[in-house]
Amino acid sequence: MVVAVACNGLRIPAFFAHATDLTFYRVDRGVVVGSRTIPLGDFPSQQRPDLVWSLGANALACRSIDPVSRAALEEKGVEVFLAQADEPASAVREYLHEAFLASDGLQEEALI
Repeated sequence: MVVAVACNGLRIPAFFAHATDLTFYRVDRGVVVGSRTIPLGDFPSQQRPDLVWSLGANALACRSIDPVSRAALEEKGVEVFLAQADEPASAVREYLHEAFLASDGLQEEALI
């Protein structure tokens, strides 16, 4: 699984369109096993959903996203996750917690 995070270095901007980078986290069995950051430069914001999908992301974590970009991602099968975290690595942990624990109704205490 690959989770992309829209970010500005080590911070997540308020809007997907304001991101200067995309950091892609490779996840294996719920554990992050690698990451890479791609600078967006002057890449047009309306083409970013295609970029996220073409680079293999299964999910995108961001703080907020416009309806057109969200629809474009979801149409391609990329899940959009609205993160509360301020940092990319924390957003991935937050997504994994929601995806693997909350959806199954498991209690976090049961894993301790």
